[in-house]
Amino acid sequence: MKTKEFIEKVEALGYVVRKDGEWLIVRTSGGLGLLRVKNNSQRIVFITNGYENSERIGLLNVVVEYLNTPIADREEEKRYRLRLDVPLFEGITGHYLTRHWTGIYGMAIGDSPYDEKTTQVIFTASEIAEMDITGFVKEEVEG
Repeated sequence: MKTKEFIEKVEALGYVVRKDGEWLIVRTSGGLGLLRVKNNSQRIVFITNGYENSERIGLLNVVVEYLNTPIADREEEKRYRLRLDVPLFEGITGHYLTRHWTGIYGMAIGDSPYDEKTTQVIFTASEIAEMDITGFVKEEVEG
């Protein structure tokens, strides 16, 4: 289970998750700290007792599933936009590589609109490893 998926599942149960360095802190919606899970190990610290109701048991099930996920598999693969190192036209910067669903590559300028259903502008590290990106600079994209 990815860290992002863990946070989504815990929040779907009505809890709040806050990242604090290597820790994911789980609180009730009222702010009561319940537990801390270390995102780069299989360590959990209980802040409070009392996991007798089914809601809290559901939380523990999600935590156990996350802790059983290999650490290397918890984080999302980094994603990048590929910016052309040297602009195509003088005075116009921010040319980014695009890939149409047909496999044809093209260029987008800055944040110009594009159809996300048919055109890809963000690439994962593994996709980039399979490409020749000579002349492009990777710009990491959050989320």
